[in-house]
Amino acid sequence: MFAEERYCAVIIDIVKSTQMDELQRFDTQKKIENTIEMYNLKYESTLAAKIDFSGGDQLQALFLNAHDAYAFSCEFREKMFPIQFRMGLGIGNWSLRFPGDSTNKQDGTSYHNARTAYDYAYKLNKNTAFYSDCDTDAFINVLISQEYAVFNSQSTKQKKLFSIYKDIYPINPTIERVYNISTICVEKGTQKAIADKLATSRQNVNKLVRAGSIYEQRDLQGTILLLLTALFDTKGGNI
Repeated sequence: MFAEERYCAVIIDIVKSTQMDELQRFDTQKKIENTIEMYNLKYESTLAAKIDFSGGDQLQALFLNAHDAYAFSCEFREKMFPIQFRMGLGIGNWSLRFPGDSTNKQDGTSYHNARTAYDYAYKLNKNTAFYSDCDTDAFINVLISQEYAVFNSQSTKQKKLFSIYKDIYPINPTIERVYNISTICVEKGTQKAIADKLATSRQNVNKLVRAGSIYEQRDLQGTILLLLTALFDTKGGNI
């Protein structure tokens, strides 16, 4: 199936955007515009077509690999909270190309499959779905749903803590599949660094980590990244 070049398209919609008043919509759009500018710089080397916001409710992007597409989707969701999004990620080709032009003008089966994934997420009221027309899609989507369930169960403080963990110690699934993540973080002094950053005790950080299933969420994100890398020959790295 994958003899040709393949890419990973991402489609993101704001959930319940029609229920926002004019001021809420304006503030949300400005925050999205500022945020995607940052991510276009961060992922510049792995974007086939830049992250683009239509100015309405939808974002699109085309990545060179599924690893970075999923990493971006997680980071964007975490950064933009409490704004809610629905996302579809699709593997396929890039058949209609306008290099350097808006992502919305590009086309290919990657975009079609991202739309299929989005429609699946919408139909089943899920946050994120993945589609490549492979048997492994069902397994990947189960893990994606499990990871989001952890995120959705966390308090605002626990979500912030998870993001700080990733900033201080980015997820490297190749390392974390071999060594226990809690051991790594203790050895690297991650909890103490976070405690200092939050002006609280390491014991309090440890309680938040356990109550928010921070390590479990890292394991899930890391496992999904490993699977995407292994199954679709994508480029690995940290998120």
